[in-house]
Amino acid sequence: MWYVIWTEARSEYQLKSRIEKDIDNSLYSSCWVPTKTEQRKLDGKYTEVEKILFPGYIFIDTEDPEKLHIEIRKTKYNSRVMKTGDDFTPISRTEEEIIRHLTGDDGRMGISTGIIEDGNLKVIDGPLKGFEKYIVRIDRHKRKAWLKIKLFGEERKFNAGLCVIEKTMKVN
Repeated sequence: MWYVIWTEARSEYQLKSRIEKDIDNSLYSSCWVPTKTEQRKLDGKYTEVEKILFPGYIFIDTEDPEKLHIEIRKTKYNSRVMKTGDDFTPISRTEEEIIRHLTGDDGRMGISTGIIEDGNLKVIDGPLKGFEKYIVRIDRHKRKAWLKIKLFGEERKFNAGLCVIEKTMKVN
């Protein structure tokens, strides 16, 4: 089952490396930091950059979250497997499906392509296809969309790469 490890922002990759190096791999089957690709305008040209999708969070697939938590607490990082009350809480199947859809098997969310027809966004390609109902804001110039989805037990707002290639308006 998938669990979330909370850690301090900007130490995600260091903790992931420490887990892979110091913790017995029989305690988990995979450990990853979900990322997203964004486009940034530098010197008049758009360049793709990779950023962490959920800063401060690492995902891990384990069947023994309690033992894993004990091992993680031994690292020098201020981190822990997330709990609800006294119980370690796995990601729900719905949340897992959403994250899998957005990031694919490699844990990386690419850039989506969309069009705006009569004021309505339609994503025609990429991980945001079918997720239009979760998009609460777009910025065509920064090529980003902000989504609001219930993840990790609460509403989360995060952004993703979205390139709007066409905007059409109905003429009466």
